[in-house]
Amino acid sequence: MRDLADDVRTSRSRPFGWVVLAWVVLALAFALLATIETLLSPHFALWLDELFSLWTTDPTLPLKASAARITGDSNPPLYYALLRVVRIFVPEPTGAIFLSNGIALFSASAFVLWISARAGKPLLACLGIAAFALSGPTLFFFQEGRAYFLSNSLVFALTWQAALIVDDPAVRAPPVRVALLGAAAALSHVFAGLAAGAIAAGLLACGLLGKRKDLVAQGLALGGSATVVFGLWLASAIGTIGNIGWIQFSLADVTTAIVYVVFLSVGKRMLAPLVVFLGYAACLKRTRPMLILFGVAILVFVTLPIAVSFHTPLITGRYWQIGAPALIVALVFLARAFSMPPATPWGYAATIGVVLYLIVATVKGFSSARFLLEVELAWSGSDLVAKLAKDCPSGSVRIKAFGFDGSYASDLYSVASGLPTSLFVHANAAPPVSARDAPCPVIGWGEHVIQRSLAPLTASEEDILKTLNIEGTSGDVDIMRRPSGFVVLRASTRAFNVTSP
Repeated sequence: MRDLADDVRTSRSRPFGWVVLAWVVLALAFALLATIETLLSPHFALWLDELFSLWTTDPTLPLKASAARITGDSNPPLYYALLRVVRIFVPEPTGAIFLSNGIALFSASAFVLWISARAGKPLLACLGIAAFALSGPTLFFFQEGRAYFLSNSLVFALTWQAALIVDDPAVRAPPVRVALLGAAAALSHVFAGLAAGAIAAGLLACGLLGKRKDLVAQGLALGGSATVVFGLWLASAIGTIGNIGWIQFSLADVTTAIVYVVFLSVGKRMLAPLVVFLGYAACLKRTRPMLILFGVAILVFVTLPIAVSFHTPLITGRYWQIGAPALIVALVFLARAFSMPPATPWGYAATIGVVLYLIVATVKGFSSARFLLEVELAWSGSDLVAKLAKDCPSGSVRIKAFGFDGSYASDLYSVASGLPTSLFVHANAAPPVSARDAPCPVIGWGEHVIQRSLAPLTASEEDILKTLNIEGTSGDVDIMRRPSGFVVLRASTRAFNVTSP
């Protein structure tokens, strides 16, 4: 256990052994991540926001049109820009999404390993990277085509950098380095920029209370860059604020967001042992700087969105979980501090407890990720439509814009299926069509159905046909239903061409 506590000395005296152990830890962690993602893969399917990401980063668009889409959203552009570049080389959407997130994970891991090796703490870095790679947010968001995983990776990297310089006064980080981290975070997501500002506040608190000018300088560099970059982006994107008008702000909504973060990050019934670890850390003088860093950061990260939400609601569980990597970093550095000389049996027990806690959190994170994938409003009817409607004439598939703005619904249905936009026609903008005379095996398609009055699994065939402006009886159609959508086929289609999903 002293090896973890004094890894500066041991890494220099036994470099080969530490290098081997470090790479073994990393290899096992990434192999387990790949295994878990494979186990979760039957539940993978694109949902509305991912389709928007693919629409935004369409590699066939001219650069000017592509830039207009990337900069025209209520989210900062860094993830879209990354995905757009990756799709030049990997046109297939799922592969491009995985590669983009893989680049984020590799870059964050390489950065953390690099700065830690320079500080003589390679094994500590490997343990931290393993804990991050196997955390609930990573298991869930690694497969998703949104900015959350990139944001998580940046928060992990900048939080690790902050913890490293607070933990060891001999470690120096050039202000330009932390400034670049803050700028990248602010360009990835609003809450990643907020996390950078929150960590900056923690660095300032540690620097002022501990009389460390280096921490003050680095806190100013991190917070200043995040604030300036976020301010410049916000000035250009102020007209898109209406895109988050769906967010509600109430005690119930805030509670739901907190439950989501806890559920995905550590799992149910895991808060009690976390409180015990933090309580023990509060009793130790050597852990107090770390508690100040993360205590101030969490306070800012939680309270500032609540204050802003009285004017513009912006709290959701997905947004708040972007700060979850900070908990992993805090626990890893606390585990190291618990076992530092003069360590006690209680300290060693606490270190082992933290390691076990992170292992259990991985198990619970896998369970949480699987549950969230199962209930996601995924567009899983796209494969069926892509197979059966590929040779159909224009305007032959009726669609309905459920739960989102219908102005670009045809584009999203096209992105989901890989078929031309002209194939789809809005049900309310087309004359009724007879199911028997429909020119395509796929007559209608609905996704993202969240109306209680038209629950896909329980709605009558009559209501579904009426919604899609299709004339016919139950003998004329076969409706393939899923929890969040349905595909309406000609009656003979299923029997000869497809099987039930």
